[in-house]
Amino acid sequence: MLHSAWALALALSLQSASAAPPASPPTRSVERPSITRMWQNVRHDFRGLAAPETAFIGSIGLTGALVAHPSDRSIADWVRTSDRPDVVRVGGVVGDAWFQSGLAVGFYATGTLTKSPGLASLGGDLVRAQVVNAVLTRGIKIAAGRQRPNGGHHAMPSGHTSATMATAAVVDAHFGWKAGLPAYALASFVGWTRVRDDSHWLSDVAAGAAIGAISARAVLHGRHVRGWTITPTASAGGAAVYVVRGE
Repeated sequence: MLHSAWALALALSLQSASAAPPASPPTRSVERPSITRMWQNVRHDFRGLAAPETAFIGSIGLTGALVAHPSDRSIADWVRTSDRPDVVRVGGVVGDAWFQSGLAVGFYATGTLTKSPGLASLGGDLVRAQVVNAVLTRGIKIAAGRQRPNGGHHAMPSGHTSATMATAAVVDAHFGWKAGLPAYALASFVGWTRVRDDSHWLSDVAAGAAIGAISARAVLHGRHVRGWTITPTASAGGAAVYVVRGE
């Protein structure tokens, strides 16, 4: 599984250049309403796919898929001869596009009902990223027509991986690397479960990670949205984590 771990690490590194914290905190830009103007926003998002940084992420993702491709068959053979851990079912649920979309809508609804523009903006960006990701993922699945290692259809790319990676990239943009790192780790875990469940080739997962990252960057293109600070600190009797939204 060294090839698998390396390829997933490469896919996750797509955000490394853009996720580096700026020298000084940028002013938060909150788009409101983010869902009621969905048509206008989605048009902006798809135009963002042509941005240089998005193309750069796509090129790295394509490279990752090409590097992983030679290992597809050997890893799939290993999966079939190994015991399948029960934990792979978790990835199948958490990475499902409906689960990720429901999570996004939940954040937006909570932010709207509690009159929290920051939370509503986060939820709106998550929803928009899932919309872009769904269109790209489904379109490429149909165009590629690749068979899954278990004999199913529409293997390339992994939709579970792309959906969770899109969420991770948006979380990273809003909260910074302290929240982004575990979100990327979750996306990596979901990708691993899809390979381990014999549902996807390794290169499907690498491509899915790239598409999820592309979808998020297209939504966030041209905006500085990071306005939250996450600070772990010691406290009496244990530890605490403070989450503060900047104005």
